[in-house]
Amino acid sequence: MKSYSFKRSILLICVLVMVTHIAKPQSTKKMEAKTIHIGVIDLSFYKVVGALVEKFLQDEGYQTTVTYGTHANIFPKMASGDIDLLVAAWLPNAHEDYWTKFQNDATILGTLYTEAKLFWAVPDYIPIEKVESVGDLTRASVKQKMRMEIINVGPGSGLETKSLEMMDAYGLQDEGYSIRTGSAEEWSGQLQVAYPLKEWLVVPLWQPQYLNQQYKMRILKEPKLLLGAEDTAHLIGNKTFANGLNDETKSLLEGIKLTIEEVSEMDYQLNIEKKSLEFIANEWQAKLKKKE
Repeated sequence: MKSYSFKRSILLICVLVMVTHIAKPQSTKKMEAKTIHIGVIDLSFYKVVGALVEKFLQDEGYQTTVTYGTHANIFPKMASGDIDLLVAAWLPNAHEDYWTKFQNDATILGTLYTEAKLFWAVPDYIPIEKVESVGDLTRASVKQKMRMEIINVGPGSGLETKSLEMMDAYGLQDEGYSIRTGSAEEWSGQLQVAYPLKEWLVVPLWQPQYLNQQYKMRILKEPKLLLGAEDTAHLIGNKTFANGLNDETKSLLEGIKLTIEEVSEMDYQLNIEKKSLEFIANEWQAKLKKKE
């Protein structure tokens, strides 16, 4: 009799454990069981922010993949759904053409940072009374000292497109200047060579960008405003993907906010201090959480 009661008790406990396990609600994130595909424009300041976004998502339980590419192939991948998130779209100026073309397939999911800006710059050791604006590049005395080849970066970028417009608008090609788009290493490396020698050169630049922290650069005035005013860097998503996100994840993405100075510092850590993307993402996630 005691044996029967003992067996019945064991059976009852097993049934209760099974029922409790089956009835236990699963979290929304786990029920989605979704891998999020992140597209990042292949420049270092985008990479550090992309790594931070990825870190936040991973800590929420998502699997992630990252695809790097040029502006010209990342934006179409976002529109087609090959990637879910894009880091990042500068609006309303720098990426205006891409946004106009693909906005029907996209949703803005967050503001990553403000005060983004494109510009041309020269090293600060070039006297301001000699070169203060883009138009000053046509002076005979300036052309004698200035490198006549301008090296750009970011194929398909707003900086590339608008810099070409500037060449025509300011008559720089007629004055003997040329411009071409090189690799990121060639573009940044020209300053590494020229700066110690105090050589005169023009560098298409932007903020946030670690070179502004590494070197003393002066932004050239640009009266025609072809490079545009300040932009906001948005985290954008494929519309179908965005519509399927739960409110908790949407709120998470909306909460990732940085300053220009912070992104520049992250970019400096990657390029100059040679810290890994993983290290930078972990460090800055902790800093952002302290702000909350």
